[in-house]
Amino acid sequence: MLKHRILIAGLSALALLWAVESAAQPPPDPAIFQAGVYADSARTLECVGGPAGTNFRQYVWAWSPTGAGATYLTIRFRFPENVGFLERPVLNGLVTNLIITDYGPGGVEWNFILSGCPTGWILLFGQDCTILDGDASEIGVSGEFSLARNCDFELEGISVLNNLRVDTEACTPTPVERSTWGAIKDMYE
Repeated sequence: MLKHRILIAGLSALALLWAVESAAQPPPDPAIFQAGVYADSARTLECVGGPAGTNFRQYVWAWSPTGAGATYLTIRFRFPENVGFLERPVLNGLVTNLIITDYGPGGVEWNFILSGCPTGWILLFGQDCTILDGDASEIGVSGEFSLARNCDFELEGISVLNNLRVDTEACTPTPVERSTWGAIKDMYE
């Protein structure tokens, strides 16, 4: 039983270390402002899939270069018609205000006012969503006219880091047998 507890403690420590390490990893070009949409808080899931009625959570992350910091971010999104929102966005504590305006056909501009001039990864918000039909689509960040104001109040562009693919064949969930978890538990009892 002691070996079992030590093994679980060791695996838990490794998982925590991996989670902290992945959260700390800078994007490919850490010198520029970037934004992306993901299906997990660790920024690893780039697509979601499943039949109509499948729920998921979208996370919008921004990267603020270390020497710049961010006072506000204007990010232009395109939300597809086959994604429904189940709740209002849950804002990060660094976001002191959010102003949303429409732009162009199907586009929405979100203006995030930030406190403390943060640098590095900034989780802007999370939001529960649902897939409404089987069409492939994308929750996208538009690099055109997405802008950041750094701590010196200079205006800089925002590059697209990731768009979240929705209900595409490449994202179809892999079925898991119900007995799999039980088989693993049986190995340690």
